[in-house]
Amino acid sequence: MSRIRFYAGVTLLLLLAGYAGYLFERSTRNRTAALNQPDSHALLVSDPRFLDRSQLAELRGKQASEFTLPDVSGSPRQLGEWADRVRVINFWATWCEPCIREVPGLVDLQGRYGEAGLQVIGIALQEPGEVAGFIAQYGVNYPVLTGDDEVIKIAESFGDTAGVVPYTVILDRQGRISYLRHGELDMDLVETEIKLLLK
Repeated sequence: MSRIRFYAGVTLLLLLAGYAGYLFERSTRNRTAALNQPDSHALLVSDPRFLDRSQLAELRGKQASEFTLPDVSGSPRQLGEWADRVRVINFWATWCEPCIREVPGLVDLQGRYGEAGLQVIGIALQEPGEVAGFIAQYGVNYPVLTGDDEVIKIAESFGDTAGVVPYTVILDRQGRISYLRHGELDMDLVETEIKLLLK
């Protein structure tokens, strides 16, 4: 009888472990799907490590802090170089698939609105040598800055406390935060935001 109870107990534990794994996988899938849902000025994620709507409201209108990072050639670049322009700051990495999917759209926006006062700035969470080939391959027409710990600190100052990429910030001409987005961008929504800020 004790052997039957033992096997029944083991079977029950295995079933519970399998069910727990299923629940974990489902919650992860739902969270990932939420990250990629387009929503202007909103972050549709339930994970408390991400910004909620009240935190987003607090950051909107805040003046962006100045920072300096090297570009892919190693030259130091400052955010202030592009003052008086609408700036789209995109935190990304070459190992991030949603980040890579955004690049053609950002290249297109820079090409179409650059003369009107738009400046896209890529900030890669990598070393310069790791992104130089990618930039050439994809015809990136905007500056790409790079770094490790420094990039994480800068992203955190813009509200990316979870260290998630892609993460995008749009600054108005006065350098104030106008738009924040965790996850892949909806380029139509971003273009609408840019048009409003370029007026």
